[in-house]
Amino acid sequence: MNDKNNRPMKTGDVVEITGAYFKNDNGLYFVEHTPGDPNWSGRDHCLRRIKRNGELSTAKDNLCFWPISAFVNSRDKRAAANQWNREHAEIEIKTFPHTEHIAKFFEAEAASLDTTIKRYTWDFGEDNQTVKDAKETQAFYRSVSDGLRAEQTAADLEAENASRRDEQEAEQAERETGLRRRVAGRCFIADTEQAHPITTGAPFVEIPFSENPAFYACTDQSGKTGEPLRLSVAAAAIIIRHYDAEVYADPDSAYDKTDFVIRYTDEHGQPSTYSGRYDLGCNDGGLISHIRRFGENLRSMGRCGNSQPTEQDEADAAAILALADLLTAEINPTTPTPPTGGKVEAVEFTQPSTDTQQPEQQTPATGAGAEAPAEQPEAITAEQAEQAEQPTPENRPETVPPYGSIDEETARNAHYCIHMGDYKSGSATASYRNSVNKAAQMVEQQKARVSAFYHDKLDALLNSYARRLAQWTNDYNRNQASYPSQFIAGAGNFNMRKHNRQMSREDSLWEEYRQIEAILDKIRSVGTGPVDLADPHAREMLTERLNSQRQMLEDAKTANAYYRKHKTLEGCPGLSEKNRAWLTRPGVFASGDGSPISQYGSPFPAYELASLRGKIERTEQRLAELDKREQQAAEPQTGTAFDGGQIVRNIDLNRLQILFDAIPDADTRAALKQNGFRWSPKNQAWQRQLTDNAERAARQVLRLA
Repeated sequence: MNDKNNRPMKTGDVVEITGAYFKNDNGLYFVEHTPGDPNWSGRDHCLRRIKRNGELSTAKDNLCFWPISAFVNSRDKRAAANQWNREHAEIEIKTFPHTEHIAKFFEAEAASLDTTIKRYTWDFGEDNQTVKDAKETQAFYRSVSDGLRAEQTAADLEAENASRRDEQEAEQAERETGLRRRVAGRCFIADTEQAHPITTGAPFVEIPFSENPAFYACTDQSGKTGEPLRLSVAAAAIIIRHYDAEVYADPDSAYDKTDFVIRYTDEHGQPSTYSGRYDLGCNDGGLISHIRRFGENLRSMGRCGNSQPTEQDEADAAAILALADLLTAEINPTTPTPPTGGKVEAVEFTQPSTDTQQPEQQTPATGAGAEAPAEQPEAITAEQAEQAEQPTPENRPETVPPYGSIDEETARNAHYCIHMGDYKSGSATASYRNSVNKAAQMVEQQKARVSAFYHDKLDALLNSYARRLAQWTNDYNRNQASYPSQFIAGAGNFNMRKHNRQMSREDSLWEEYRQIEAILDKIRSVGTGPVDLADPHAREMLTERLNSQRQMLEDAKTANAYYRKHKTLEGCPGLSEKNRAWLTRPGVFASGDGSPISQYGSPFPAYELASLRGKIERTEQRLAELDKREQQAAEPQTGTAFDGGQIVRNIDLNRLQILFDAIPDADTRAALKQNGFRWSPKNQAWQRQLTDNAERAARQVLRLA
């Protein structure tokens, strides 16, 4: 029996059924039995369903016969299904890249006959026809399995070679990138070290190990001499902050572990050391901020992280904070040392000789065959490092919202209702302010990414988050303090009605908390959507977007014309290597060689070109709308008066405002809300975004002609 392309179907082929009466019958199968196979006396093909990745389906109804026969209780439906399948159902042999599971199936079928053949041979002898039939069936199954494995081996070999080529190219690119970073890092560290040398008796920093390639040369030198890289505090602050920002800005990098040891004199005049690890790329704010944050966390949370620090934890935290103050004063000598800091006294440390203190500087080679040195990063001055490292009061970010008030007494009562341990005074306020500070840092980062037009909106969202989180914290503590836990009060006479009421209120509070946390998602999304026409930079952004879309359309049309002429994309201008590799990648689809270009017949199909033209048209419409806005802004602003108020087109706020002389009735307010208008207490107006739809909706609500 042949498929729709008149190709004969044989056992092991992967086929696809389409157009069947029942949708469940459509899909991918492999031919398990074919008329004429050993041990198969049927006249139809037996098919077994498989998944898209080649695995055998484990569904209940995973068998099918071709031609399809419907088996349902209704006689009329069965007759209609069989008639439909005879007229419309089709089957086609597919070129499938993943046949290893099918080969394993036939291999297992052949292996399962070993016991049967052994038993039949014992009972009837080797010359018996039953034994011969079983051996013939086993040999047939194994031949099918071997044929499938041979096809899969050729495909796997080709895929493996392509994968190996890609891996080699990626490794070569990674080695070249690492070498460039290594050369640039060696020069940058040497220049910074020379600009900020170590002074006798002052604290200094040792870096014995780092995963960042910029430190590889120093690490190699340390392995030869046994002496780690030694830097002054100012030089270490500049270098660590520079590479922290560099790795953080690289989307393909995670973080580079960097060990450091600080040697200094404590407040008692004794030589001391502090060792730690800084993860370059985690944006910790620099070396001193990293140390200070660790000390504050140890003082508030303790080593166990249970908000119950021991006396030893507090003493260690005080020493770490004193070290941070000392290092801050070392970077900026004009800043007086805080009362908690230690003093710098002359203490003789073993200083390395001149030839080992700094990494060996080699003169860059020139001439043919020599690698050009990488461009050196811009050096950071000690004043810039000091400004970056200097903490603000209470470790608060620059954008600080007004903190809400947290009821510490209620928080204390709530703590004792669910905990056995003592309550640390001020911990509820500290936890609340920490959350607000994180939100403020997020606002600062978002302000750096978006236009200044959105800064007021970000500040408003931050204020809303701080206010609602303070209210929620007090409500949550009040609910926790309303009734003690059963583990505190005991099981005797425990009022389950009050407990259930408390748990119901807690569910409502956590739902409210999820709404408050959703404000953080709004902060992340501000300025990432369509360009706001009220933005002063709207024309610049829209023009840049329009030029980019037009260039994409031209590149797509050029690629299509180049492919029609040359039947290949090799050497096509305007097409990146990454896009070319994707368009010609085999095995993505089931038709042809499986590449997208064989699926659609061109690099960029008609629907994609239509999509690009639609984007260009919409951007041009927005520019035309912006021209109209600017023309309206240049004209004297006049409102549309109606009985009881007027309609104002506020170009500056990008809002259509309805000003009533008196409070409108309930039906009018409901109609306004239904048409997208909202009351603005700030502007004392009902308003929505200024669009043509807004003007039509306003006239409809106010019943104006």
